[in-house]
Amino acid sequence: MREYLISAGVEAERVQTIYDGVPKPDTTGPSSLRAELGLDAEAVIGCMVAIMRDKKGHEDLIEAAEPLLAKRPNLHFVMASNGDTFARVSETVESRGLGRRIHLLGFRSDITNVLRGCDFFVLPTHQEALGQSFIEAMAVGLRVIGTSVDGVPELIENDVNGLLVPPKDPLALRAVLLKLIDDPDLRARLGAKGRNIIERGFSIGDMAGATVELYLRGLHERRHA
Repeated sequence: MREYLISAGVEAERVQTIYDGVPKPDTTGPSSLRAELGLDAEAVIGCMVAIMRDKKGHEDLIEAAEPLLAKRPNLHFVMASNGDTFARVSETVESRGLGRRIHLLGFRSDITNVLRGCDFFVLPTHQEALGQSFIEAMAVGLRVIGTSVDGVPELIENDVNGLLVPPKDPLALRAVLLKLIDDPDLRARLGAKGRNIIERGFSIGDMAGATVELYLRGLHERRHA
């Protein structure tokens, strides 16, 4: 976003980056998601949280996941949110006979509860300023898969605290999904490393503090102009 604004003509010294922050998640008590879907502890669940619109990559995930679902009866995906392309995504899921394996949850106000019921998070977005849902997923300890676009690599370092694939590449996404699903050591390592995302500066307190600091600096500069 900083680079875009500067390229659009804003003076570089007038652009300040303040990262999104999320509250520390409540991890007490079990998630109700598996009971809601009728899935037991043996099910492996991947989660995507993103408004349903073009460039978020919902169809990419469906295409990448379909062959894996055919070979792994305990694998499921949930997609939380709604939006302009909800009907199209729903039709794609149903026309491929995947309605019992890819669960469209619609709008949810209990995203932390949804995330905590899953095993990993995936968002194959084509465009993303940063990706707050990545932060939320990492904060509850989920392993994350993202795309190497825009601000996403500022959150995810490939093979350190998550996995990155090129955008619009279902084949590459399928390979990484397979790698993550079949490698428990990798899942453990990525989940442990990603969990400290809030301590890395992506908390509500960090976001608020940076905002206050920006205003105070601006006021100081105006007084001494």
